[in-house]
Amino acid sequence: MKTYKVKFIPIDTLDYTYTVEGKDEDDAYFKAKDSLRFSIGYDASKDFECDEIQEVKWIEGVVMSVAIKLIILLIIIIIQIMAMKI
Repeated sequence: MKTYKVKFIPIDTLDYTYTVEGKDEDDAYFKAKDSLRFSIGYDASKDFECDEIQEVKWIEGVVMSVAIKLIILLIIIIIQIMAMKI
């Protein structure tokens, strides 16, 4: 399965970009559109159109995956430190 980066914009200063996995660009579009609707609501999402769909190369996907895992690990460590102080 390929990974795509899908960006939605209503105006020049605001955009929502989602990184999703999909079989093709259409699949990536629908998955990202669902994420947009979940984030800002169905009605608000109607004001956004798809500006760009770009396939993320393997190394970018790996870097993003590692970054997300590191952030989660950092959050867990912070929670454990806070629990020890209580």
